[in-house]
Amino acid sequence: MNLDIDTVVCERSLAQARCAAKAVCAAVDALAKTEASGEVRVRVKCNAQGYRNAFCCVRPPGHHIGTNGAVNNPNNANVSQGFCLFNNVAIGAAYARATYPAFARVAIVDLDVHHGNGTEDCVQHMCPCEKATTTAVDCMELSVKNYQFKPWRDETDGENVFFASIHGYGRLANSSDYFYPGSGQERNKVNFVSDAVLGDSFKVSVSRASEQKKPEIVDAFLTKQQGENAFYWRESLRVNVLPKLLAFKPDLIFISAGGRSGGV
Repeated sequence: MNLDIDTVVCERSLAQARCAAKAVCAAVDALAKTEASGEVRVRVKCNAQGYRNAFCCVRPPGHHIGTNGAVNNPNNANVSQGFCLFNNVAIGAAYARATYPAFARVAIVDLDVHHGNGTEDCVQHMCPCEKATTTAVDCMELSVKNYQFKPWRDETDGENVFFASIHGYGRLANSSDYFYPGSGQERNKVNFVSDAVLGDSFKVSVSRASEQKKPEIVDAFLTKQQGENAFYWRESLRVNVLPKLLAFKPDLIFISAGGRSGGV
């Protein structure tokens, strides 16, 4: 069955997608607990009882799935789910932050020729967002406003999650369409709910009571010409991502690695 122009599913797709997401959560568990005692470690170290790194080779992918499925954008209005069913890396990062105090600060770095628009959407909706839709009903227009809020742990999510994506971006040759998914020149456009509407319950701390902290998001795009040279991928990572990632000081880093940016 076709969910869209790209994404096809069968009777086993849901089970497979659940296994993919579960694998990332299992990797988090392996990093957080020693093999022998199962006790949560304050710091992840490489020793005989535990792991410092984990690699999850999973399908289907997930970084194009947002909080409500495919993430639309002004450039490509009918963007697909891009073969994705569950956002594996966002699920894993949320699980790590919600489950283990040692992983309070998590970072996601998306390395793929396509923008990680779905993961970015999940990160943005850790903070309350406002969405307005207009529908024509008979001879009148009906406007509906609703709030979307998908926290990972608590109201401090915004200041404890970092997301960066390195990807290709630009208009396709001899076409009005953009390179899939058509986003990534700047952040996904969402309307964060104002602090006045949120009230005191969302004030993060006494020292930062002026506003709710939004997650740090870095979108580093390459043109088609740059994307054909591995140097520009490495340089973008070195210049645009690594300094901010190091300054963020994460407890755990997730690398969301696509298979289409080979040679990086």
